[in-house]
Amino acid sequence: MILKDTKGEWDGHDVRKLRIELSELISPAIYTENIDQIKKTDKDPGFKINFNCPEFPSKEETLSETFFKNAWAKLTGEVDENGETEYKLEVKNKVINEFTKTFEKNQDFNKLKNAELEIYIFQYKSGFFKNSEWAKTRAAKLGRKRGGIKVYSDNFRVFGYGDRGDDWLDLDYDRSRSKSGLSDQLDYLIEGDKRPGLRLFMNRNLFGYVVFSSEDNPDLEITVNREKLVEDKSFLELKRFVRLGVEFATVCYSNEVYKKKNLDEKKEKKEKEEKIKKEKKEVKKAKEEKEEAEKAYKKAKRKKEKLKKEAKKAEEKRKRLEERRREIEKEKRQFEDKAIRSYDSEKWDKVEQLRDKEKEFLKREEKAIKEESKLKRKIENTEQKIENIKDWEYKAIQETEEKLRKLDKKKFKDKKEKYEKELSMLRVLASTGTLIFIFEHEISSLLEDFEDMVETLNKVKENLDEGPIKEELEDILKLSDKIGMINELGNFLGLTIGKESREERKDWALKPLIDKVIRPFEWYLDEFEIKFEVDVPSDLRVPQMYRSELTSILHNLLSNAFKAVKGCPRRKIKISAFEKNNQVYLRCKDTGEGLEKEKWDEVFEPFESNSEPDIRFGTGTGLGLKLVRDIVRKYEGEARFIETSDEWSTCIEIVLPKGE
Repeated sequence: MILKDTKGEWDGHDVRKLRIELSELISPAIYTENIDQIKKTDKDPGFKINFNCPEFPSKEETLSETFFKNAWAKLTGEVDENGETEYKLEVKNKVINEFTKTFEKNQDFNKLKNAELEIYIFQYKSGFFKNSEWAKTRAAKLGRKRGGIKVYSDNFRVFGYGDRGDDWLDLDYDRSRSKSGLSDQLDYLIEGDKRPGLRLFMNRNLFGYVVFSSEDNPDLEITVNREKLVEDKSFLELKRFVRLGVEFATVCYSNEVYKKKNLDEKKEKKEKEEKIKKEKKEVKKAKEEKEEAEKAYKKAKRKKEKLKKEAKKAEEKRKRLEERRREIEKEKRQFEDKAIRSYDSEKWDKVEQLRDKEKEFLKREEKAIKEESKLKRKIENTEQKIENIKDWEYKAIQETEEKLRKLDKKKFKDKKEKYEKELSMLRVLASTGTLIFIFEHEISSLLEDFEDMVETLNKVKENLDEGPIKEELEDILKLSDKIGMINELGNFLGLTIGKESREERKDWALKPLIDKVIRPFEWYLDEFEIKFEVDVPSDLRVPQMYRSELTSILHNLLSNAFKAVKGCPRRKIKISAFEKNNQVYLRCKDTGEGLEKEKWDEVFEPFESNSEPDIRFGTGTGLGLKLVRDIVRKYEGEARFIETSDEWSTCIEIVLPKGE
C-alpha cells in the first residue's frame, strides 16, 4: 500500500500514530516479532508490516520482550464454549512472593464464548526496573502513551479500544473516584486490605489484549466503520470478562502490598526497638562502667589507707629495732673498751654475746626495712592505680554524658526537623493567602457570567423541538448544579478567611456553623451515598474563639471522615455535641476502616497522615489533626480519639472548656 500526493499534510506525529496503529493491527501477541511464532489457527494468520517512510524515521519505543520482563505479572484468561472461565496470574517480579494463582468461574457467561485475554501488568516503581535497560520514568511515559487493553476480532484490531484516553473498562474512572469495592466473586481472595479497589490498575499499568472469534460470538457486532463494537449484552459480557480479570489481579497485588506494608512496619518497629534497646544498653553499660570505676576507686583508697597504717606500724617497728640495735651497739663498745683494758675473759664473752645480739637485731632491722619498703611500693602502686581509676572514671563519665548528649541531640534534631517542615508548610499556606483572595474574586465574577449563560441557555431550550440537540443542551445545563456547589465553596472560604472570622472572638452557635461547613460538600455526599447525621442542640455555643479556628476544626474532622468512609460498604458520619461540667464536647464518628489504638497519638504528629488520597480533599499534608490539636490546646482543651460502639469504627473527641 503506497500513499503519495496526499491532500492533507502529514507530520511526524501522524506518521508515528499510523506506525503504532499498523503494528497493533493484526497480531494480538504482545511482543512476537516473527509472525511464524503466532499461535497457529485455521484462520488467515495475517501479514507482516514493513513500514518504509525515510522522511520520518521511527522514534517510537518498540514493545519488545525486554520491556515486558519488567512487568509485575502476566494475566491470562479464557472463556470456553460453555461459558466457563479461568484466569491465571503469573508473578514475574515479586513484591514479596513470586507465585502463580488461578481463579475459576463455572458457566458465568451466557453469550460470550471462546475468548482469550493476555495482559502484562506494570507498576512504575524503581524495584521493578533494577538491572533493566528500561528506566522507570521512560516506561511510565510509554504506559501513559500506549497502555490499555485492546480488542481483536479474528486476530484483527477493533479500533477505539485501548487507545490513549480510552477507558472502555471504566478503570481510570473508578480509580479517580477512589471506588474501593470490587466484584463480590473475589471477596474470598481478599487477605488483608478490605479496600483493594483503591489500588485498581489503571490503563497506563496494563499492556494487553482480548481476542474473540466472530464465528463463535455472532452477537459481538462491529460497527460499519470498524470503530468499536455495538454495546449490547454480548459486549457487556466481554467487558465484564476483561474487567473481572483485572480485578482478580488487583486483589492479588493488594494482598502482596498489604503483606509488604505489614512486614515493613514490623521491620521498622523492630529496627526502632533494637536501636532504642542498643542505645539503652550502651548507656547502661557506660553507667555500669562508671559505677564500677567509682567502686574500684573507693576500694583502692581504702586499701591505700590500710597500707599507710601498716607502713606506719612497720616504720615504728623499724625505728624501735634501730634504736634497740644502737643501744646494743653502744653497750657492746663499752664492754669492748673494758675488755681491752682489763683482758677480762668474762667481759669478752659479754662482748661476743652483744655482737650476736647486734647481728640478730641487724637482721630484724633489715627485714623491717624491706617490709617498710615493700609497703611503700604497694602504696605507690595503689596511688598509681587510683590515678588510673580516676582517668577510667573520668572517661566513663565523659562517654556516658556524651552518649546521653547524642540521644538528646538526636531527639532534638528529629523534633526540630518536624517543626521546620511544619513551619515551611505554614509559610507556604500563608503566602497563598493573597492568591486565594484574588481567586475568590475572579471565581465570583466567573460564576455570575455562568449563571447568566445558564439562564440564556434555558430560554433557548424552551424554544427547541425535542431531539438530540435539546437532549445535549439539557446535559450541558446540569452544569448549574456545579455552579451551586462552587458558590457554596465560596461561602465556605469566606467563613475561613473572612475579616470577621479572623479578627473577632465570639461564642459561636455550633449547629449553624456545622450546616455551613457541610453545605459545599452535599454533592460529594450524594455522589458517594454517604449518610451524614448531626446531633447538636441548636442553642449550644462554644467558648469564645475565632470563627476561622472553629471552621478549620470542623473541616479537618469532616474531610478525614469523608476519606475514611467513601470506599466502605457502610458509609455513615455523625457529628454530635453536648455540654457537661462547663465544657463543650464535640464528637465526630464514622464507619470507615478505623484506626489502630497504637496510632491514636501518632496521627496528631505533623506529617503523619493515615487517610487515602482524594481527588477533592487532596493527599493530605499530615498537618490537619496537628493544627486541630494546637487550636484546641490553645484554649486549654483537648483533641483525642476515644473508644466507640460497634456501629462506629472511629470517634475523635474535642473538649473545649468554657471557663468562668
